[in-house]
Amino acid sequence: MRGIILSILLSAAFFAVGCGPDSPEGTVLKGNISGTNAIAVTRVDDLNRKAITIVGRINVAADGSFSESLDRFEPNLYELNFPNGKKMQFVVESAESLEFRGDASRPETIRVKGAPENEKFLKYEEFRKESLERLVKSVRKQIEEFPDKSSLEYERLGRLEVTNYNKHRLELLDFAKKNLRNSIALYPTLTRWPYDAEAIEPIVREFENAHPEWKVTAVVKKKLATVKQTSIGGTVPNIKMRDENGTVMSLYDVKGKLTLVDFWGSWCGPCRREANTLSELYAKYKPKGFEIYGVGLEKELELWKNAKAIDKRVWPNVVSLRELDTDAAYDYGITALPANFLIDENGKIIARDIHDEELVAKVAEILGG
Repeated sequence: MRGIILSILLSAAFFAVGCGPDSPEGTVLKGNISGTNAIAVTRVDDLNRKAITIVGRINVAADGSFSESLDRFEPNLYELNFPNGKKMQFVVESAESLEFRGDASRPETIRVKGAPENEKFLKYEEFRKESLERLVKSVRKQIEEFPDKSSLEYERLGRLEVTNYNKHRLELLDFAKKNLRNSIALYPTLTRWPYDAEAIEPIVREFENAHPEWKVTAVVKKKLATVKQTSIGGTVPNIKMRDENGTVMSLYDVKGKLTLVDFWGSWCGPCRREANTLSELYAKYKPKGFEIYGVGLEKELELWKNAKAIDKRVWPNVVSLRELDTDAAYDYGITALPANFLIDENGKIIARDIHDEELVAKVAEILGG
């Protein structure tokens, strides 16, 4: 729903008239971007919850040129949104004038002058893509091409993909610590931070001390608070979502002596490959107080229902058709799948992101083999 509302807002921005007179206190956006006749400029006020504000609309001449003065830009992450549905992100700390050049059909080609901190953001993005390709996509390709889907090697590759994705997040955090620190370029990285409060707290505190007046500092602090609450020892927030019949099902009403809160999707390969392990655990330990509360993050209900049936996910399951753009994902700090939380009867987190043999061993340890 948020995505639909955002599309409507952006469409309105493209057809809105005027952005007000030039102001000496504003920020001038100018340059040449081919392949578009309009630009909607948005500010990402809360990256954790994907909250944006439309700050202006720019008319683009037939030759790609434009010049418009908008309200003064504050330190934040901004986006140029084009009618073709594509966008270009950039960070600004302080700017009286920004100059853009590139092609709206290939936003990655657009460069901006007047925002020196954006160069750090671009270097981070370059490293992020290289790390993802090296650690995750290379393994994913092997999985997709592997002939025997029932072999032990196939299962090993599946586990390796999950392990390597966690390594990827640690690499990104290490890059941010070494290269971004107090820069506004740190802000866009927080959605990919690892779920490790001890690792990220020094970064957040340093950023807070350097920029207590910035609005984004409050967002960065909220990220740390979420990570702390959803780390081992924290108590999970309740989830109230609807099942496939439209009935609201509360996590706190169905949790057992030991409960696995499992965020998954029909489109998530590692999630689907883990279904057999979960089925075996549920059959063996349900009589001893083990429960699973599945949270489907989807686009289409039928895809989720079919996957649930194929995977034999017979335990309580609820679903959102907004994928990761849903309150439960925000509250639990979920920015990628798979993700899970093993909680006790009081909602206290015993383990998180625990899979395969490690999950089996932990359940057996607590409930008895």
